[in-house]
Amino acid sequence: MNFAGNVLDFSFTPAHEVRVFIRDFSADFQDLNESSAVIDSAGNFSISLDTIDDASRVVQWGIQVRGVNVWVTDVDPFGNAVFQTPTPGAAVLLGMGGIVAARRRR
Repeated sequence: MNFAGNVLDFSFTPAHEVRVFIRDFSADFQDLNESSAVIDSAGNFSISLDTIDDASRVVQWGIQVRGVNVWVTDVDPFGNAVFQTPTPGAAVLLGMGGIVAARRRR
């Protein structure tokens, strides 16, 4: 499986790490294969993973942001990123407001 796209704008500070990922795991979460790459600037990205051909497995891809906890109003001090997804014409804005629930503490 391939996951590719374009980062149109990137302004996150070192307080946060942005990664794109592909995961292939068993339904019971006992077996995991993963590929990921750190995003630290605007530009194209592409990652790939040889997934296991088994209908019971789950394949997941996406964007993950980890770092210090912030309020939704703290976007300016910590930045954001704009990703163009593989779907033509679709864009996803990942600012601090869009990722508050998805982030984990370091």
